[in-house]
Amino acid sequence: MFGDRVGSLRMKTMNGGRFNTEIPFHKSGSQSRDWIRQEVNLWLTRQATQIVFEATVGTRHLSDIAVDDVKVN
Repeated sequence: MFGDRVGSLRMKTMNGGRFNTEIPFHKSGSQSRDWIRQEVNLWLTRQATQIVFEATVGTRHLSDIAVDDVKVN
C-alpha cells in the first residue's frame, strides 16, 4: 500500500455466502514502497471458509494496494 491518499485493506471470513467475522487486520493510508510481511492467526471451523480481502480505493489514481504470496497453514 503506497501512494497519495491510499484507501484501506481489511480481511473478513465468509461461510455459506455470508460474512461472519472481520479479522483483526486493518491497514489504511500509505505504508511503504517495500513489501511488508504480515502474519494473522485465524481460528476456523471445519465448515468451508473463504478469506476475503477487501480493499477500499482512495480518492486519487496515484496509489496502489496489492496482496501477494498468501499462505494458509
